[in-house]
Amino acid sequence: MRASGNVPAGTGRIASSARVAVQLIESLPRKSYDRGSYSLGTSGSTSLGACRGPGSEGLPSGMPRRRGPAIRAIPFTLTTLLGCSGPSRDSTAASGADAFGSPDSVTIWTAAQKTAGFPHMERVFPTRRIPAGPTPWVLPQRPADLGRVAFEIDGDTLDVERFMERHRVSGLLVLAEGAVAYEAYRNGHGPARRWTSFSVAKSVVSLLVGAAVQDGYIGSVDDPVSRYLPALSGTSYEGVRVTDLLHMASGVSWNEDYLDLDSDVNRTFRLTLDEQIAYMGALPRAGPPNTIFNYNTGETDLVGAIVRAAVGSNLSDYLERKIWVPAGMEADAYWMLYDTGGGEYGGSGLNASLRDYARIGLLALRGGVLADGTRVVPEGWMEASTTPSPANPGYGWFWWLQGNGAYAALGIFGQMIWIDPQAHVVIVTQSAWETPTGSFPAYFTMARAVTDAIAAAVTGPR
Repeated sequence: MRASGNVPAGTGRIASSARVAVQLIESLPRKSYDRGSYSLGTSGSTSLGACRGPGSEGLPSGMPRRRGPAIRAIPFTLTTLLGCSGPSRDSTAASGADAFGSPDSVTIWTAAQKTAGFPHMERVFPTRRIPAGPTPWVLPQRPADLGRVAFEIDGDTLDVERFMERHRVSGLLVLAEGAVAYEAYRNGHGPARRWTSFSVAKSVVSLLVGAAVQDGYIGSVDDPVSRYLPALSGTSYEGVRVTDLLHMASGVSWNEDYLDLDSDVNRTFRLTLDEQIAYMGALPRAGPPNTIFNYNTGETDLVGAIVRAAVGSNLSDYLERKIWVPAGMEADAYWMLYDTGGGEYGGSGLNASLRDYARIGLLALRGGVLADGTRVVPEGWMEASTTPSPANPGYGWFWWLQGNGAYAALGIFGQMIWIDPQAHVVIVTQSAWETPTGSFPAYFTMARAVTDAIAAAVTGPR
């Protein structure tokens, strides 16, 4: 999931753009979070930014909330994207709050800081609440005997329990045919706790793009990005389509090195939403669109901004209306914001329970159709989403493709929603690896072994 910062040398025009980019980037102010000013109250208290308005948050000033198809080329005035009140000043300290790391350096938090912070990101960052609906999507309990499932990783034979211990997995849930076959927690985690998604949120944004197409807010994924974000007209994103962003193949250069605090992914994490769009527009081009795969969290943030502009509301509100309530999520979620009252990160920052992540996987497995038969995305959307990109046969529209029809939403430090439509299996992990990347091959081995064991128990060996 790490992308190299090395790009081919460009033309003189690109080199000139790079100089402009450097000048712009260096002129942008940096946010500096003061953890001491945030609410670190108990779970019942109000958290920083954990607020929401009536649903028109994020609209440019004076624009009414639309209920029909979007007007194309909506002016996108980013400085007016405000949606909730300022920080709470609750003075009650939460248990373990001192173990939270600096918000400016999440990718290098210690093991103790991850264990304390990943379930409570709404206490560390500005967030917007996504309330659960009144009727949960029932996940019946149908336990499967996975204790004897064994698989080899790095020369060692592991079972599921030893796998969780070795890879610092705090929560693991397996759905088979829509029922809970296995659910386990470690490190103080539990079904009532949320956990941060990191890049699993990208796949949720992919579903929201599909919902916006279904609702008529986005005309087509072949629309140019500048139709929804006019500020990117005349930049390196000129001529780039929405589908190119979904494929991580815009052709614009980007450095996704999580351990380099000066990389693009870390520098934009410290910007506001309008600053980020300016930053992205100043980046140089590395090649033509849809020819070079370059994993790029910033462009997922752009896709999130496209959804906001097209729908005329914020991502949290749209997720609530289209998925969270109608799909029957059982717990409130929180989505991290650039700043208090601002826009959500499109590339990360969703915080939800293990079971609700499993419901997201189940929704995808069902082709975007809810339990009551309501279609959230266009027919064929998930098939298109999981079709290999021309630039990377292992990647679709913000989904990682695993062969034999399986695909996954992946986030650094071991977050995963594994979906196997043929076996009707969904596997979710919430983890706190020591380093951001590196262990996903082991997770895929585990997921395939568990899937094969479940399939064999039902239908015989695959």
